[in-house]
Amino acid sequence: MLIVTKHSDPTFWDSLHGLRGVALLYVLLSHLGIAGFFLAPVGHNGIGKIGVWIFFGLSAFLLTSRLYASIKQGLRPTPALVGFLTHRIFRIYPLYVLVVIAHAIVRDITPREVLEHIFLLSGFQELWAIPVEFKYYFWIPVIVLFAALVGHINAITTLGIVFIATSAFAFTYPSFVFSNALTLLPKVAPFLLGSILGIAAVELRPGGDSGRFRYDLLGVISLLLLVICTFAYREWIKDKPSTSELAPMISILTGIAVVGLMRALLAGGVIARIFALRPLVILGEISFSVYLLHMFLVRFATRFTVPDARELWAWPIFAAAIVAGWLSYT
Repeated sequence: MLIVTKHSDPTFWDSLHGLRGVALLYVLLSHLGIAGFFLAPVGHNGIGKIGVWIFFGLSAFLLTSRLYASIKQGLRPTPALVGFLTHRIFRIYPLYVLVVIAHAIVRDITPREVLEHIFLLSGFQELWAIPVEFKYYFWIPVIVLFAALVGHINAITTLGIVFIATSAFAFTYPSFVFSNALTLLPKVAPFLLGSILGIAAVELRPGGDSGRFRYDLLGVISLLLLVICTFAYREWIKDKPSTSELAPMISILTGIAVVGLMRALLAGGVIARIFALRPLVILGEISFSVYLLHMFLVRFATRFTVPDARELWAWPIFAAAIVAGWLSYT
């Protein structure tokens, strides 16, 4: 029985949605804070990239594990790959194109830039992450077919070597790691780590309750590491991404934290039940819609409010972004 396809704990899939909900909160709170709409006395501006890194690692894990599990269960590679690409395109592309057109309507981008966005050659502000993620989608079938051919141990070892090599590249060019540039290579750490876990998870066997405590401990440690990376990024990276040599290390540690957390969720237990709380699950389910739409509301509110009064509008704008995402999702 493959753990990622027939998991014994029903909270497993909900907890992954919950993790996606947490990633959305990172991005939403960050952009609200940058615009002066603070929901709490504690500053929450400048943390959005950490949320995007969670999205990257989670997407790589889910897509790699599902495609690899399909092939391991006997589905022929061609139908599996066609299904994979079709699902990704129809899951993301239609709303993405509509949002790009909406940006052109409000004159954020030109008609020529619309075509560049459609062909994933440009990324206006928050849209930068979509082309980067799409670029990795095309590598996932290569990784999965390689794993099916040489075995999961050899595949994981090879991906580990690639991870080390790409990390060395990121340390050589730290200015690209957390930039909005569409280059995948300096940002690939959370993707590769997610794919490594995705391949390993297919080979795992569902276990009992005896080992859940140590995985809950792993989840707690991973959460603490994620918090440390969040503060480190906010204090040392967000205002000077082009000069900080710490960016590659924070990128790697964030990816490790996300993968450790997902491994804890695989085991079930207390951490999985926390992330499976219904509000987080709902946020995770509508996260892509909210991600694409929320900045329209933030920019509109910034234009028609004065800085001193923006904290009064923070919660209404937050709620409006969630509602807009829910409406477009349904």
